[in-house]
Amino acid sequence: MAEGRAASRMGKDLGRSLTHYGVGLDEVLRRERAREGRRMVQGRAPRMGKDLGRSAGRKTCAARRPAKAWSRSGSAPSPRPRFEERGARPSERRVLARATTEVQKDFDRLAEMRGLLGVGVSQILAGLTTTLSMIPESLAFTFVAGVPPIVGLHAAATMAFFTAIFGSQHGVISGAAGATAVVLAPLCAKFGIEYLFAAVVLSGLIQLGFGALRFGKFIRLVPQPVMMGFVNGLAIVIGVSQLEQFKVLSASGEHVWMQGSQLYIMAALTAVTMLIIRFWPKKMKFLSKVPAPLAAILTVTASVNLLHIHTRTVGDMASIAGSLPGLHIPQVPLTLGTLSVIAPTALAVAMVGLIETLLTQQLVDQITEKGPSSTHVECIAQGVGNVMTGFLGGMGGCAMIGQSMINVNSGGRHRLSGLSCAFFLAMSVIAGSSLIEKIPLAALVGTMWMLVIDIFDKSTFKRLSKVPKTDSLVVALVTGVTVFTNLAVAVVAGVVVSSLNFAWKSAQRITSSREVEPNAAYGKAAAVFKLQGPLFFGSVTQFREMFSAQKSKSESEEVVVLDFMESRVWDSSALEAISEVVQTYQNSNKEIHIRHLSRDCQKLLTKAGDLYDLNVIEADEDDPSYGVAANYDGEVLASQSPKSTGMESEGESEADRMNRAIMRQYSGGRPEETDPIQVPAAAEEELRWVGETTTSPATTAGETAESARDPNDAWYLW
Repeated sequence: MAEGRAASRMGKDLGRSLTHYGVGLDEVLRRERAREGRRMVQGRAPRMGKDLGRSAGRKTCAARRPAKAWSRSGSAPSPRPRFEERGARPSERRVLARATTEVQKDFDRLAEMRGLLGVGVSQILAGLTTTLSMIPESLAFTFVAGVPPIVGLHAAATMAFFTAIFGSQHGVISGAAGATAVVLAPLCAKFGIEYLFAAVVLSGLIQLGFGALRFGKFIRLVPQPVMMGFVNGLAIVIGVSQLEQFKVLSASGEHVWMQGSQLYIMAALTAVTMLIIRFWPKKMKFLSKVPAPLAAILTVTASVNLLHIHTRTVGDMASIAGSLPGLHIPQVPLTLGTLSVIAPTALAVAMVGLIETLLTQQLVDQITEKGPSSTHVECIAQGVGNVMTGFLGGMGGCAMIGQSMINVNSGGRHRLSGLSCAFFLAMSVIAGSSLIEKIPLAALVGTMWMLVIDIFDKSTFKRLSKVPKTDSLVVALVTGVTVFTNLAVAVVAGVVVSSLNFAWKSAQRITSSREVEPNAAYGKAAAVFKLQGPLFFGSVTQFREMFSAQKSKSESEEVVVLDFMESRVWDSSALEAISEVVQTYQNSNKEIHIRHLSRDCQKLLTKAGDLYDLNVIEADEDDPSYGVAANYDGEVLASQSPKSTGMESEGESEADRMNRAIMRQYSGGRPEETDPIQVPAAAEEELRWVGETTTSPATTAGETAESARDPNDAWYLW
């Protein structure tokens, strides 16, 4: 009994120590719910410690250990002494140490559960907010596509569900988007809704193919001005589309603008919604957990229904009651004629959907700051979503930038937010239609207009006066084309204009400077032309003009050297231009040499050796190393393969090796020692000396080609 009381007292001291000194709270305090965890520990630690002490005492008595009272230290203990400071047996210390560890683990697990619960609640609320804003958008797009409202809601639910499961960017929300609805409308009007379902399935298969081939990576070629125009154009489209909610159906069957008190009430409720979202507290403990758009929608909905304010609601657009989607095989003949009918529409839907999805993915990546997500995975997710939506009787879709931004701004960062959105969409169809139909449209209009204010780049007008005029033109072009046509045409137009602008500016950078060097070519005086700038299809015309036949004949020096150290050869057009210049100078009876070309340039020009004298190409250890965007044949690739160089890189394919080499041309860097793109060891014997007056050094049978070279003569040839 005495030992049991001692253990009980020891457990009580353990609880006080946990409370006073915060033993076991270090990890808890670092978690999101630090304050709640600390209050829980302070309230329950003494009681838990006492219970643990009693349990330890019973186990000690059962072991029949001799009872021994606690020995106090000579000095008076503090009001709340730590249990380690009290005298205790080693066995009792071990019992208390185990008890402390268990208590700490329990606290950690409880805090982790509370943190996960908080994250789960925030994701579910974000999904609910996104659902409320998606329903009227999906209904509006069904009218555009010419399909029943339930088809759009089924598409929204299935697209959100499958893309949330398979997508790489969890903040992106997909649904029945307006960009795809516009493309599908003519097909549905001419051939019927069954052909629309078949086109949606085929578009999903095309997107799966794009994802399998990893074509999504090409979205990185979209420049920033195009991205800015895309965001601003969509903001304008979303904002203008909300004006349709201010129209009512007249007696003659036409949509006319609201008049009188109906207009004033609609405008007032919209303004109230925007003010609630703008000034919703974000630092209060409980209110900050509720997304501002959700709070505004619930507040305005409750006010309208409690005060019996007469205004348009979701139910005035269409009834959303229905059932869950079921398997539906498109009822179309499986013939080539059907394929020829749906293929153009399916390809357009696939392209429009992928462009909007990938651009939305990039935008969400920038906002969440979680790094770039996988583009090909997102393409596959869109493909799976469209294939399943087509077989479930939906109109297909893609990522919706408006709903994605609402989801992200509401705290949606995980798959649970997208899955919650799909769940609430399905529940609104089968169970919650009566509640959803009571939501005033003014609340949803205000939410979307606040979204427009958030996503529109307000610095656009300030930047237009600071960036180049061509970039300003691209921003204006993409914005205008997005508003008046569709997204795919706008992005393609922006990329084309930006590419032409880049090619034109790069073509103007090719220049050359002429110097006469007395010993430029093996003791001969030569005119050395040092080239600067890129040489590619856009600059080859200017390159040919700099070394035309007329200028070659007027050249005073008999020896000409083209130095490419500060120039980069980018493509096969540049290689062809170099060949033409060499032939031009040789036809003018000039001795020409080319130096400081990359290894790849030398190899590709060597393949065309029947066009001119190979002695013009000079190789040196200072030559730069970069790839050329040309069609390499099998022999060139084999000669540059890692196996032939003895530097095989594990897991690196030929395509990866050449892509890495081509990327180096922009930096102009020298190859590393481990770079597989080196001069093959077997090709050393093929290197021969250059110069008409200088003969090759004699090489005896006992000497190698390397030892026979003149160390002062650095020029040698493939």
